[in-house]
Amino acid sequence: MYKGTNGVWYLTVSLRPGLHEYRFFADGIWKDDPAARQKIPNGMGGQNCVKTVGAEMVSGSNAAKKLN
Repeated sequence: MYKGTNGVWYLTVSLRPGLHEYRFFADGIWKDDPAARQKIPNGMGGQNCVKTVGAEMVSGSNAAKKLN
């Protein structure tokens, strides 16, 4: 994770094809990704954001995820 010159934090992760659930934890608070297109119940009374990665996205992808 690194902080860009614009003050925004960035993180790049490699994910295998499939469905991945996630949330952000910042300053002691769980936060949703405002750009998440899908959310599902997480079994704890809340919801997780979902990212689906297709096989075509794995090869050659080097996109950074913006964290607010």
